[in-house]
Amino acid sequence: MSKNLKNILLMFIPSCEKLFLAIITMFLVTACGDDIEVPDISNIEVDVDVYRFDQDFNNLDTLNFEKSIAELDLKYPNFAPLFYTRILPLSSPTDPNNKTLLGANISKYINDSFVVSLYDTVQIVFPNLDAEQEALETALRYLKYYFPKTGNFNVYAFISEFGYQTFIMPDSNGKDGLGLGLDMFLGNEFPYKALISKNATFSDYITRSFNKEHLVKKLIDPVIDDLAGETMGDRLLDKMIVNGKKQYLLDRAMPYTPDSIKWEFTSQQMEWVENNEKDIYVYILGEDLLYETRTKKIKSLIDYSPSSKGMPAQSPGRTANYTGYKIVDRFMKRTKISLDSLTRIKDAQFILDNSKYNPLYK
Repeated sequence: MSKNLKNILLMFIPSCEKLFLAIITMFLVTACGDDIEVPDISNIEVDVDVYRFDQDFNNLDTLNFEKSIAELDLKYPNFAPLFYTRILPLSSPTDPNNKTLLGANISKYINDSFVVSLYDTVQIVFPNLDAEQEALETALRYLKYYFPKTGNFNVYAFISEFGYQTFIMPDSNGKDGLGLGLDMFLGNEFPYKALISKNATFSDYITRSFNKEHLVKKLIDPVIDDLAGETMGDRLLDKMIVNGKKQYLLDRAMPYTPDSIKWEFTSQQMEWVENNEKDIYVYILGEDLLYETRTKKIKSLIDYSPSSKGMPAQSPGRTANYTGYKIVDRFMKRTKISLDSLTRIKDAQFILDNSKYNPLYK
């Protein structure tokens, strides 16, 4: 990283302490305007351990790398190799056991002036993850109510110079692992665009959710993705239904979290999709998009975008996912099947047909 980028980061550090002292809370609002029956989870237990790999890694003993790396590998037998070979990477995938090369690369990395500044910023924003762990455990307890085999996770917090945000991985001792890139949650005032100006991933409409308020939602996303399964088919209908399923599961996992957080919309965008449910569906049908498979035609309707192509500028991207969610919600109200059964239905047309969804005749 250039000296100029380092200075941009250092300018942020004095102000971020004040900006990020608020902890995550579960907001007592109704989700999506629907009557969600919130189950009693008082007797449901989950097993969640949060590890500050970022701290252990950046505080390695540089005077005795071989020993300290061995101790780190012992503490993180599954995550450390993944971090070295995939997340940064610091070792060769073809020669991952070359400790001399690994030690040299780690030493160079953790002593880089930009990395030092970024690490210091992360520690100011996230001195601990106690509030985030509590909120995550609550969401996982709700999920475990519906999916008894889930709920036990090891969370590995790390820094990757903006490479990764959250992901799920196989782990051990009956748990899965969740990766948490803390440098991707530094808040709306953090100069992501200035640091990485040519990467569309860091456009304002995306980075506006790179903050503490969205952290637990984004951490639970890969868990829900794993439960919902892959998209079956390339039609807009297939993609919007599977995304609708995920949003439906998210509602059940985080029933008291504001819709704008769960959808990653602004409050104005959330209001827009709620007020234009009928018009969104009319547009999809009128443009013959329901069974469209060409990515260029449907991308903005299902993926992060400044707005949905063909709709007013105030519309958010992913409006078809909102329709998919409403179809799934209607389907579940009519069939009253379990959430586990819902995830097993791969036929999007079956869900649409049996939902009897038609916002034109409410």
